[in-house]
Amino acid sequence: FLLRLADLEEKVGDARKAGALLRRGVEENPRSLQAIGELARFYERTKEISGRNVLLDSSLALLREDLQRNPGDVEALRTTVPLLR
Repeated sequence: FLLRLADLEEKVGDARKAGALLRRGVEENPRSLQAIGELARFYERTKEISGRNVLLDSSLALLREDLQRNPGDVEALRTTVPLLR
């Protein structure tokens, strides 16, 4: 829902509000590949490369902790691989 709202806000020209909604989406579901990907693409579109890098680094760190606790966590592995690309 938040990702869709962010898309609509961006289409009407309110990048600040779109970014806030995307960040909220990642905060509410920090392991969601879709939420992370949408925010990373938003950062690329708005030329905020350092923001994208921080997002990807922090997301990978969270998934790394998950994998250290449970090495057999298939979902964490499925999310980690695309983020590394």
